[in-house]
Amino acid sequence: MPGLGSVLDIGKWALFASQSSLETTGNNIADVNTPNYSRRKVILEEAPSIDFFPGQLGTGVQAKEVVRIFDDFVEKQYLNKYSDQEKWRILYENLDSVQTLFKNEEDSGVSASLEQFWMSWQNLAQRPDDSSVRTALLGDTNNLIQAVNIVATDLDRVQIQINDSIQQDVNQANKLIQEIADVNRQITAHEIPGKNIPNELYDKRNKLMRDLAQLMDINVIDHGRGDLLITTRSGYTLVDGVEYYRIAFEGPQSFTTLTPSSDFDGQIYFSGSDEYEYTFEVVTEGYVRSD
Repeated sequence: MPGLGSVLDIGKWALFASQSSLETTGNNIADVNTPNYSRRKVILEEAPSIDFFPGQLGTGVQAKEVVRIFDDFVEKQYLNKYSDQEKWRILYENLDSVQTLFKNEEDSGVSASLEQFWMSWQNLAQRPDDSSVRTALLGDTNNLIQAVNIVATDLDRVQIQINDSIQQDVNQANKLIQEIADVNRQITAHEIPGKNIPNELYDKRNKLMRDLAQLMDINVIDHGRGDLLITTRSGYTLVDGVEYYRIAFEGPQSFTTLTPSSDFDGQIYFSGSDEYEYTFEVVTEGYVRSD
């Protein structure tokens, strides 16, 4: 029955709702400079009414839940563009490091050696019987070979550095993938729809996804709570809820591809290691051996 107690209850719940709003606002102010923090707000709703004469009587206001101010659509666009930005940035840096190996120099480098090499051939064509011209051609040829060998060595060094960087990125990506799956497990355990939303875990998961997008292209499909699916743009699954799949950086592999009419039953052996991919095609029958 409504009375003084009901009036006091209305004031009490109104104070609780205002206190929740003040605490949430204070938390927003305190975390204004916290990276990846999303602003929160309290959702207020009317408390259940009481059927009474002369009609339903209100019982005040109550704080329903604390939610994040977050736009999933904008976040997905950000992840896509962030991946593209990092891809082109790394490609530019790698190509720039290769370009420096071929910069034209006045007295050295492949371009200068190659120019001098062709000039020596022109001189030889004009004076084929001149021994000094032939000697100069041999010297310029050796210079060109040395310049090419130097560049080849530098390119191998750049390739090793790039491979090491890729391996580090792969290891970091696997760590992030596992952490995202673990956060999905925590969200599923802590969230109660309509009552408790683990906003801190959602912020943490978004931070991990941004870090992952910095390393590789990803596509995110959020079905709510911890049911989050992350795939590559080509469709390979990385995270499916609490399940996750590791990626690996491997060297070249061999595959056998024969036409239906082929009767080739030999084997190809390879010993050693190489970073390049080779394709073997048998065009005629016979025994082939290469040491």
